[in-house]
Order: sequence, then C-alpha cells, then structure tokens
Amino acid sequence: MIGSKTLSELVQKEELETLRKQVGIPGISAAYINGINDDDIPSTLVDGISNSGSEVTDKSVFGAASLSKPVFAYIVLKLAQEGKINLDQNLDEMFNTAISRGHEVINPWSNLVVGGLKDITARMILLHRTGLPITAKNDEALNFEFEPGTQYGYSGVAIQCLQEAIEAYTNKSLEDLAQEYVFDPFHMNNSSFDRVAANSLQTTASDYARFMQGWMKDESLKDAFEFDPNFTMKRDPWATQLEKIKNDEIEQKVIENETLDNVAWGLGVGLQRNANGSVTAFHSGDSTNCRALMAFNLSTKTGVVFFTNSDNGLALADKIMSQTVPLEDGSNYLFRKYGFERDFKDGWQERERSRFENIGHAFPPNKPRLEVSASSHTPRSLPILSSFSPSTSRSSDIVSSIEQLLIRANNMGLDPQKLLRNEGINIEQMDNFSELQRLAQDGNKMAYDLYKVAAENMQGRSRLASKHLDAAKNPLQIKNTKDK
Repeated sequence: MIGSKTLSELVQKEELETLRKQVGIPGISAAYINGINDDDIPSTLVDGISNSGSEVTDKSVFGAASLSKPVFAYIVLKLAQEGKINLDQNLDEMFNTAISRGHEVINPWSNLVVGGLKDITARMILLHRTGLPITAKNDEALNFEFEPGTQYGYSGVAIQCLQEAIEAYTNKSLEDLAQEYVFDPFHMNNSSFDRVAANSLQTTASDYARFMQGWMKDESLKDAFEFDPNFTMKRDPWATQLEKIKNDEIEQKVIENETLDNVAWGLGVGLQRNANGSVTAFHSGDSTNCRALMAFNLSTKTGVVFFTNSDNGLALADKIMSQTVPLEDGSNYLFRKYGFERDFKDGWQERERSRFENIGHAFPPNKPRLEVSASSHTPRSLPILSSFSPSTSRSSDIVSSIEQLLIRANNMGLDPQKLLRNEGINIEQMDNFSELQRLAQDGNKMAYDLYKVAAENMQGRSRLASKHLDAAKNPLQIKNTKDK
C-alpha cells in the first residue's frame, strides 16, 4: 500500500540519482505525505546540489514558480469562507469598494485590461475562465481572447489582477495574508512570498507538503476540488485547434479525448478524475532553471511535491509520480500542451523550442529583464510576466540567476552592480529582495552591499522600504524581515 510507506521507500534514491545525472539536473528536493493527521509528518528525498554549490537538504529553499498559485488560491478561498470577500463580485466593484474605504489601490495590471474587469470575478480567475491572455509584454493593452466564463484559458495575467484586487480590498499585502492564512497555521517556517502571487513563493518541499496536507484537511474548502464534467479540458481552445490540424508535425502533441475528459480545473488547481471516481489535484511550476510539480489525492490523502533547479526538471516527473500519486492523464495534458520533455535524447533542445512555440511565444531571450518602464496607468514599474510558460514572471527568472552572477563577479573581480546591470538587472529599481536577503544572511558581502543599495533606492516607490532599510542596518536582521 503506497500510503503506508515513506518517500525513500517508494522512490529509490539510486535510480533517481542516475536519471537526474543523465539529464543534467543539479539538484532535487521532494516531499511526500500519507495522511492528514498531526502525526503524519512529510517524508523527504533530496539529492544533488543547490545553485550555491552546497548539497541539497530538506531545508533547502527553492523557487516554487507557478506552485505559488495554489497557495494564493487557498488564501483567496479562506478570505471568502470568512466572508471578507465575495468570489462572485466583479473586480471593478472590489476596487471601487477599496477606494471608498480609503485603502491604497495599486493596480497596474488591472488598469491595462481593455474594457475593465466588470465581467471578471475571483471565481472565474481561479478557474481560469476569464479570457485574459496567458502572459503580457511590458505595458501593452490586455484584450480578452474569449468571452469570460465560456472557455478555459490559463492566465497568469488574471492572477495578477486578482492579487491587486485582494490587496486593495483587504488593505493587506500578499506577504501579510500568506503569513496569516498559510505560513503560520501550517508551520511553514522556511517559506516567504515577494510581491507577485503568481510565482514568487520561496519554499522547501516539506513546507509545501504541509500546505497540501492542510488544504486536504480543511473540509470547508472541498468545493475547490469539484470536478465539473461539463467543463473539462475539451473546452481548452488549444485542444480544439489541434483536432483541426492533421499533419505529422503535430501528431505527437495530439491528446486523446479520454485524457481531456479526465482533466478539468478547480479553484486554483488542476483536477484529474481517476478510474475509481476519486480526484487528484495537481499543478506544475515552470520558470528559467526551475521545474516543479505537485499532486495530492483527495481520497487516499496522499500527496507529493518536488522542486528542481533545472530546465530539465520535469524529466523526473514520471519516475516520482508513478510511485507516489499517479497522474497519468494530468501529466499527459501538461506535457503535451506545454511540450515538457520526457525524453532527453539527442535533439531535446530543439524540441524544447517547440514547446515555447506551442503556447504562441518565441523562445526566451538570453537576457530577461526584471523591470520595465512604468506605464501611464500605474504609479510603479510592472514585472514582466513570463512570455513562454504558464508559470511565472520575469522577476523570478532574475532571482534564480543573481547568485551565479555574484559568483562570476567575485571570481573575475568585477563590479557586481555593473555586471547585474549588463544582464538587465537594475538593483536601483529592484522590488524583489528574497535572493539578496538569503545570500546576505548566508554571509555573502556582495549580496549584503547590493541589498543596502536596493533598499535605499526603494524609498519613494514602496511602503515596504522602511522594513528593508531597518534590516539593512544589520545583516543578522535580514532573515526575519517580512514585506509588510
């Protein structure tokens, strides 16, 4: 019986290590849960090295990429459960109410939506039925791709709009809300959010496993996992378009109707309908040098999550999922739609290019930028949402690369601030401090010096500046700094 075993008993570390090395994945951290009682402690399996070159441990923090979204969804659902928001109130009304209450409203993404958000609700956003695009570039206008509520269309843009509405309506920051509803209740002591709900969660595998455990235990939120047979992935326009094309080039991407019928989307998570009628919730995470996947079965109360620091990370998915929480239909949908590689034989890089084209975007540039110029709609700069996956913003891409750039600067005797600027990272305009904080706390003097520069230049752009300035006076305080 799977549920009675630990992760190391279910997945042989030697086999995982062999596969990890074969496909060039530096490190992995995974956690497994087999119950929802207080004494059901997550078991872990770690292997390889982190980006800093140290061995991965069960305390190693990884970027969660789009695994951030289920955590944000849980926060939204808890707010609704407590009557603090209404899932069916449109976002325009939420912003107007916030203004009438005298709350601060910062809504750059929402202001870009052509026609406003009068037809968009929090429920639609969590179900990914808004019609807003998957990503956005700079400060361009955002048009609806289909009538809200009629089809499925994964949208990171919509999640950003909902975050803006929630923060304005509650007059609380994302980090405050996460601490109150997730991190403290589930004892996630190694987790933090930056300012982007869609992708900025930093966490450990065991912390995330406790989150999954807590959500399964919360019977009041079971509606999130209702499988709607009338709104399966057959309603995904991508699948419909593929059916109309008959040629060898796209044959490998075609998904059987049976698979599509068994995959739907709940409130914040994907849903797989299993042969016995049970439901498995799942979500993937995909950013530069970061791949992650989680799934939990609502009937068996088992769940698994893993994080990797490699673009090849999902090559481990089949090995891990098949032995823990089977996700055949969900994986087939994710892998074929987004072109994730399961086979890293010769030529996989070119096939990886096709995955970016598969969702309508070009292969990512070599030098992603952290920020773009502020638009006339907004009082602050906009983070660029990832232009190649349904997962994250460019700010997350930069976070994953800062440490490597500082290592290069140190080894070559270069000015770190100048080197970062050459790579498109402007410390003087940075609002995402999680990686600098972590490195500074670990004793990286370059990171600490840059952290002080970033905090000083944050004045006038964000109410968070004073917190960071206080922490920058003493690096020992950085670890406990919260953006609130």
